[in-house]
Amino acid sequence: DAVGDTLHYGLGAGRMPTASSVVADIIDIAVGRAQNTFTSMNLWSDSSAITPLLLSDDVNSRYYLRLLVEDKPGVLADVTRLLANHQISIASIIQHEAQGENASGKVQLVIMTHLSKCGKFKAAAKELDRLDCVSGSAVHYPVED
Repeated sequence: DAVGDTLHYGLGAGRMPTASSVVADIIDIAVGRAQNTFTSMNLWSDSSAITPLLLSDDVNSRYYLRLLVEDKPGVLADVTRLLANHQISIASIIQHEAQGENASGKVQLVIMTHLSKCGKFKAAAKELDRLDCVSGSAVHYPVED
């Protein structure tokens, strides 16, 4: 700790004092001095309760899903049926009509889901990629609200 004890007032501590404090904390952790602090505060000590962790497949999230699909009857039904089979509820769907030079017989299908388990969504995404009506791989991201 290059600064020692300090007192700061005004709009903020400033870049250098803040940086010095952060570096000092990192050094304390690296050399093992931080363990004493955690123990005295009863953080991460033997007597503290172990917090259970969820497996990633059990985490609930909403999802953004984008597919390039054939523009023909029944495709939307196939996609929504597959999602329903994996207990994935749809919050919204957008499909714009292909027009002009972009009318290649394929359209973008964008879906937002309600909360779903990650494992179920990943399994559904793999199956969507195998549907004959879907071109390429599905683009999907979890959404944090």
